[in-house]
Order: sequence, then C-alpha cells, then structure tokens
Amino acid sequence: NKDGGIGLLQKALNGLSAALKVIFELIDRLGAVVIVLVSSKNVPMRLINTAAIVSNQGWMKDGGETAIAGEWRSLTRRANVKSDIADESFARIKAGYSEAGRYYHTLEHVGAMLEDLDALLEAQPEIAARIDRLALEFAIWFHDLVYDPARPDNEEKSAQTARSWLMHMGQTEELADKVRDLILLTK
Repeated sequence: NKDGGIGLLQKALNGLSAALKVIFELIDRLGAVVIVLVSSKNVPMRLINTAAIVSNQGWMKDGGETAIAGEWRSLTRRANVKSDIADESFARIKAGYSEAGRYYHTLEHVGAMLEDLDALLEAQPEIAARIDRLALEFAIWFHDLVYDPARPDNEEKSAQTARSWLMHMGQTEELADKVRDLILLTK
C-alpha cells in the first residue's frame, strides 16, 4: 500500500464512526446501551479519535482475577443470589471464558466491558437513569460465554445459557428474558 496503510486505517475509523452513530441512535430510540469495545491489540489507541469509550487496562494482569471475581460478587449480591450459587456460577463462567482457543472472548474482555460501562454511565448519567444496569451487567458477563469459532450460533447459545443460569440463580423470568434479548442484540 503506497500510503503506508493510512487509507485502510481511515476506512476502519470511518466504519467505527458510522457504527457509533448507529449505536447512539439506538440508545436514544430504545433506551438501550450497547458497548463497543476496540481491542488495543488490533488498532493503535492513539489513532482513534472518537466518542467511543475504550479500555486499555488489562484485567487479568496484576491481580485482575481477584478484581473480576469481585465484580461478579458485587453483581450477584445486588441481584440477591445466594453466595454458594454465585460461587458455583462464577466457577463455571471462569471455566467457560478460559477454554483453549480463546484469544479475545475472555474474562479480560468481560472486565474491560464492565470498565467501559462504568465509564459510560459516569460520563452520561442520563443514560444510567434509563437502563436496567443489572440486566446489562449480566448480559456483559454471559454474552460470549459460549464460543466456538466454527459455529454461527454462539450468541443464541450464550443467550440460552444466560437465561437458564439466571433462573437457576433465582432471578425473575423478566430479568432472564431481558438479558437473553440483550445478548441476542450482539449478533
């Protein structure tokens, strides 16, 4: 490429800007929040000049596993999940996100999305007032739980798993359905 890849990068940034425009329109229209995460492994962060909230922190470095477990405990406490069921669920989630062959769909990705959600809601309190944070956080946790790169139905399987586990964790059908529907929006 004669321009050193600048044209390709510009196309990627234009695509990201177009995606963000659609996302912000969805937020206004549906009151839904969609988190866009750009991995610093794929695109140099210093080259992105956009309204996207991007996390550069590695959750699994320097005690990140403790931090991510704390995030799960905090969520399940707010959802009134019995501690033994919450611990069992976290062990299963951790095992799922730690399967061989996962390079992006990991607990680090979940942690980064939770950070992005916190930053977004802090920066945009009017959004925080309009969303079901519990549902959104559970959707973040479960959205990539089932991942097989050879299959086209990962979102559907993750959504079904989330609904089933949430019911096992004593959550309402309304919450389980909302989480399922949020995960299906990631298709």
